[in-house]
Amino acid sequence: MRVLHVIHTPRFSGAEMLVCSLTIAHNKQSIDSRVVAIAPPDKNFLSTIALQEKLGINWIFPSEKTRKLSRLIFLYNVIKEYQPSVIVAHSLIPALYARLLFIRTPKVFVLHDANQNDHKSSLYYFLELGLQFLCRAVVGVSSKAISNYTKRFGFPIAKIIPNGVDLELFSKRPTLNQDFRKRHGLKKDARLMVQIGRFTKIKRQDLSLRASIDILRKNPDLMLVFVGELEDIEIYDRLNKMIVENNISDQVAILKPLPRDEIADLLGIASLYLMPSAMEAHSVAMIEALASGIGIVCSDIDSLQFSAAYAGVILVDPCKTDEYTKSIETLLDITHRYERDLSRFDIEKTAEHYLELFGTLNLQ
Repeated sequence: MRVLHVIHTPRFSGAEMLVCSLTIAHNKQSIDSRVVAIAPPDKNFLSTIALQEKLGINWIFPSEKTRKLSRLIFLYNVIKEYQPSVIVAHSLIPALYARLLFIRTPKVFVLHDANQNDHKSSLYYFLELGLQFLCRAVVGVSSKAISNYTKRFGFPIAKIIPNGVDLELFSKRPTLNQDFRKRHGLKKDARLMVQIGRFTKIKRQDLSLRASIDILRKNPDLMLVFVGELEDIEIYDRLNKMIVENNISDQVAILKPLPRDEIADLLGIASLYLMPSAMEAHSVAMIEALASGIGIVCSDIDSLQFSAAYAGVILVDPCKTDEYTKSIETLLDITHRYERDLSRFDIEKTAEHYLELFGTLNLQ
């Protein structure tokens, strides 16, 4: 079996992280998996691609930005050369391009946006109506993703496959504590509060900072660490302005995106994880944080409600600064790690669910 994953941009985001993990899991089962992107990678992601290539997973992407027809031609040439058994298109734009080629190869459309905001556009809505028959199955990473899609479009084969992560990697306890801190400019003995995610409006890093200012002032041994790709310069500038105005520059660190093994190291030495997002699908980052056993304060949005079932997790409206601050203080006082049964989110199980789906498509 040859599986071709189609993504938009190789970067540190949920869909791309799932693809990385899936291809590794399938590779262990001698399934040939490749990844094609319709846009060049973010430079910070190149090291991750290099690691994937070492494992025998080929990533193919254009050397410069492509548009419409050139994207189609690029994707067509990759498919023609590789001759995949199945094409798995992650998110709306890659799925549209994969279907516009009218190639007979069975296609699976993976919905990573639970709210299907992309389909609120009239153009994308009618394109989906016209092209959906060219997909053999639709996968949702959450039940909400599937229910929202089927209500609008209907579909004969719709399957929920939750995201998964390498639980063993994220449940480990790193031994290179000081090496990691020194490499990333973190204070030697500081307790760490961490938020991981792209710098965009929906990730709301400013809410975490606002809720943490008084806590940082009271606790000079504490640091707030942001990790993520810079997508919205206004968000980044606003954050830095708040840091300078409140004279807490020595207690706040902003790091570039880190490879998954280093994210696991960071979570392993951190004291608290923050996720005040306005919107998430079925967050890979949340599952990673849960697997690490760290205390978590997160937004009370629908897609994160599943985390309430686990010990050491507080859901809150982060726009209510006082409540967000109080929740942070509550979990900062707890020093032990939480044991959480996350077996249903093991990437090996996720990979098996995809293989089961492929088995229903009568692949050649």
